[in-house]
Order: sequence, then C-alpha cells, then structure tokens
Amino acid sequence: MYRSQPGPLTAAQLADVLVLADIALQIVLDAAAGISASPDYRPLDGLSDRHAEVHQAAGMISVQLGVDLGEALVRLRAHAFAGGASLGDVADDVVHRRLRLDPDRGPGLEA
Repeated sequence: MYRSQPGPLTAAQLADVLVLADIALQIVLDAAAGISASPDYRPLDGLSDRHAEVHQAAGMISVQLGVDLGEALVRLRAHAFAGGASLGDVADDVVHRRLRLDPDRGPGLEA
C-alpha cells in the first residue's frame, strides 16, 4: 500500500489498511495451505460486513479505554496479531462483547 501524498493516515484510512492487510495475509496463507485451489474458494465474501465490524469494534475500544480511534485500531490489530487471530474475528468478539480489552495489560493478556 502507498499514499499519493505524504502524511499520517486518518483513523478511517488506517482501519481500511488494516482490513486489507488482514485479507491479503489470509489469501497468502490460504494459497500456502492449498485452500485457494478449491472451486468454492471466495476469500472476499463478507468483506463489507467485516469492514463495518472493525470500525464498530474500534469505536467500542475507543470508549472502553478512553483513547482515540487510531490508538483503538492499533490495539485491536495488536490483540489479533498476538493471539494469532484475524482482525475480523477479534472485531467480532469485541462487538459481541466476548472480548473487552484491559487498559492495564499488554496485547494478548486481555480477558
């Protein structure tokens, strides 16, 4: 990914980049595992649903931790990476209140 102009990303742009990076990683891992050879393979199904869910989870984390949206997205992504989970799956857990990030603990230690 690249930008046509230098400068920091907005929270919405960062969310988009994180979602796309998660999708790209999943496609690469699927190809390495041979999953992508299946005629039923559709890696982009549900993309719009996951995109909205990541934004919603970031908003919830922002309120829970009292941080801006950019920081909330970073924490969401860090938690997903530390736990070996997809960004969409972690966002789903946050939105459905199965996961609440703890401001006093590092990524992967929340409960």
